[in-house]
Amino acid sequence: MISREEFKERCKKLIPQEELEKIEKDKKMQNNITKIVITVEVVFSLIVAFSTSFFALSILPVSIIFSILIINVVFTSKRDNLKEKYASDIIKILMEGFEYSFQGEEFLDKEIYCESGFGSKHFDDYRGEDLLIVDIPKNDGSPSGVKLNICDLCVTEEDEKRNSDGSTSSTTDTVYKGVLGYVKFPFKFKCNLNINNHDWGMEKIVLEDINFNKKFKVYTDNQLEALVILTPTMMNKLMAFSQRVNGFKISIKKEGKMYLGMSRNLFELVVSSKVSFDALFGRFYDDISNILAIVNEIKDNDKVFKM
Repeated sequence: MISREEFKERCKKLIPQEELEKIEKDKKMQNNITKIVITVEVVFSLIVAFSTSFFALSILPVSIIFSILIINVVFTSKRDNLKEKYASDIIKILMEGFEYSFQGEEFLDKEIYCESGFGSKHFDDYRGEDLLIVDIPKNDGSPSGVKLNICDLCVTEEDEKRNSDGSTSSTTDTVYKGVLGYVKFPFKFKCNLNINNHDWGMEKIVLEDINFNKKFKVYTDNQLEALVILTPTMMNKLMAFSQRVNGFKISIKKEGKMYLGMSRNLFELVVSSKVSFDALFGRFYDDISNILAIVNEIKDNDKVFKM
């Protein structure tokens, strides 16, 4: 995998500076509009409250949140256009030397999501994007045929309720939203192991690393074999990745399957008032390098199996 510095320099050449400056300008505009809207809503609510009814103050928080959401949707769509425009070229740079495929409108099958145990199996809408499939190289660098499949998912369920007047209303509940990754290894594991994802039939175990125990809840059906997988190096890589993401979880199945998830999208563009490479595209590099490091740590663990 190319170095982070090389990746940064090549991305800078790919995207025109004026385009980055426009994003920065849009972000400043978003911040200014948000401040103005909140100020107007507060002043208007106070005027109405003192002149007619204090009810206006009770709905002020809801009104502010709704306005912020609308503003975020409008400006986020502009950044998404940038991602759609350059994602394929950026991933081509990132995956140089790997056998891979990237399909912006594709995602993992429902069966893989259901097998992961990361969310409810009862859902009404299943959609996703940004399916990246990477062949994990052998130790000599040659393709192994074992592939990391990873994408963004949004899985929802319609919940219909009967109101007191006899009518019905429905709400959309999110049962899973974020990244789902999947690897089918060529050999079986000697235990089932879940991290931050409880499953019936497994017992919670406590490891010697206090900081790791604070960050992760580990469940398994064979503690000795679980410790073979959770080497000190593996634990350090998990800790490093968890510093960057929320909702990180792993599920390892005896049949040789591994699932991993996190509660944000894979290639998010995060823009502060000052646009930087790290904010825009640093996550492209960090997400994939961290995930591959975890997968490779398992792959190269001779006590588990050898590829």
